Amino acid sequence: RDLVRRLGDAGYRARAGIGDTPSAAFALARFGTGGGAAETCIAIAEPKTTSEALSRLPVDALRLDMPTIVLLRRLGLRRIGQLYGIPRTVLARRFRDLKGKGGKGLGRANEREGLAQAVVMRLDQALGRLGDPRVPLLEPPAYIVRRSYPDMLITADGIETACRALATALCQLLAAAHKGARRLRFSLYRADGSVADSVIGTSQPCRTAEHLLELFRDKLNALDVGFGVDMITLEAMQVEALRETQSRFATQGGNTGMDHWQATSALVDRLINRLGRQDVFRLSGIASHIPEQAQQRDREFASAPAGFEKHDDKRPPFLISPPEPITVIAEVPEGPPARFVWRRTTHHIVKAQGPERIAPEWWLNEPAKSARDFQRIRDYYTLEDKSGARYWVFRAGLYHQEAVDGAPAWYMHGLFG
Repeated sequence: RDLVRRLGDAGYRARAGIGDTPSAAFALARFGTGGGAAETCIAIAEPKTTSEALSRLPVDALRLDMPTIVLLRRLGLRRIGQLYGIPRTVLARRFRDLKGKGGKGLGRANEREGLAQAVVMRLDQALGRLGDPRVPLLEPPAYIVRRSYPDMLITADGIETACRALATALCQLLAAAHKGARRLRFSLYRADGSVADSVIGTSQPCRTAEHLLELFRDKLNALDVGFGVDMITLEAMQVEALRETQSRFATQGGNTGMDHWQATSALVDRLINRLGRQDVFRLSGIASHIPEQAQQRDREFASAPAGFEKHDDKRPPFLISPPEPITVIAEVPEGPPARFVWRRTTHHIVKAQGPERIAPEWWLNEPAKSARDFQRIRDYYTLEDKSGARYWVFRAGLYHQEAVDGAPAWYMHGLFG
């Protein structure tokens, strides 16, 4: 109602239809509304009543061409509801066998059968039995710069020069608006009417022309100019606010932390545009005592990382995910193992440190049975074998709770350098 009212205020009389499929909404908007005021021309199909709402509408509402509508009317099928009870094979046969006076205006039998299949497809789309994908209207770019060339551009140097000029002009617009671009598209309009484009993204708002040109440079060679390019556009499809910052003191030549982060961000942008966003990430901390849950992969680089706490030498720099089970041969009750087998190799322990007890996060949901060992109380030990290698192992479960939780199990969780 708000949309219809706004259109009415703008001088347009709108007829709106709401359905659970695009075809149903199309039919209701054009054939399911009355002729009153614009605010009342709204037809709504309540949930699970789409077929009932469409049954009263004429077959014209199925987005069929006129020859098909004529054939349906010749068969006495004027309402959509009349098509519900007709088997598809029967409808195709009736179309095929239909004859007019002198056979004129109805087409050949195989053509009429094809029209019957079109009726079935449109009906299934309206009722949601068949997919009806729609390409949405693209949001116009926030900022766009373009240049036309009476003499066609055909060389790579000319394309790069044009890209540099457009990037400079776009960054000037962004600077005036205190904005930075996050997603940009560079488009070549070729002489034959086709378009070749390339899209880049940045990890944080950017309006540095040289950096944008560096990101585009790797993709310009892949663009086919065809018989020549007569117009080029550069669009900022997604922008964000970008405040001015002082990157360094005027009296000192050293870089500040912000300079280092901007340099890192430039490297991240190049990696993302070359490798893909899914393959570039950083680790960010999570408030959890469980070692394998204390970090997560973060693919958002819009802000500088908060940083981790200083590394604790008691924790290994390399974690095995998921922890791998080990067989303890010589075990001291409620103490570290004297010997264990991991990956078919026996390790004799000469030094041990621990335990460090980590309790499960009891406030979380009940874990799956396959992960229940990892949700028991853990006792971690740092072990060193005869070769000098150091390991981080834990025992899941306690011996005095064996009757309740089952026998304790040992796992390898980390390696020290």
